[in-house]
Amino acid sequence: MTFLARSSATTSRKPAPRPLRRAKAHKGAVPQTSPLALTREVNMRNPFSFAAFKCWGRVFSDKSKEAQRAVYADPAFRNAFREELKNATGFSGDWRRITVHEAHKPELKKYEGRTVGDIAKERGKDGLDTFLDLTLEDDLDIDTCWPSSTWI
Repeated sequence: MTFLARSSATTSRKPAPRPLRRAKAHKGAVPQTSPLALTREVNMRNPFSFAAFKCWGRVFSDKSKEAQRAVYADPAFRNAFREELKNATGFSGDWRRITVHEAHKPELKKYEGRTVGDIAKERGKDGLDTFLDLTLEDDLDIDTCWPSSTWI
């Protein structure tokens, strides 16, 4: 028997209790874990996680740092992304679920381990602007960590 674990606590390292209970109820059953990562790291030089958004085509058409920087700073791009997020089927702009994994500039290290939503609140900006501003401030080298269930 196979029991598929589904847990909303994507950051927990403890086994999901329901599959363990179900496995114990069946002699010889062994709970299995998913081989997929519980999180995904996204680097803004190759932001594949956004490829489904039409407005992100500009980011992929010219992958030079200068061109990507111009797109990320462009208010028209930001507004187009806001509009697409309104009808998104995967990630829909919950910036509280996106964590700064690694910043490369020393002045941005203080944000590591914090969510974009929290940083946005501190800065008095929305999450989208904060996310792209952090990207620009770290010369496009910032790495973020996203729970995989964000895309489900």
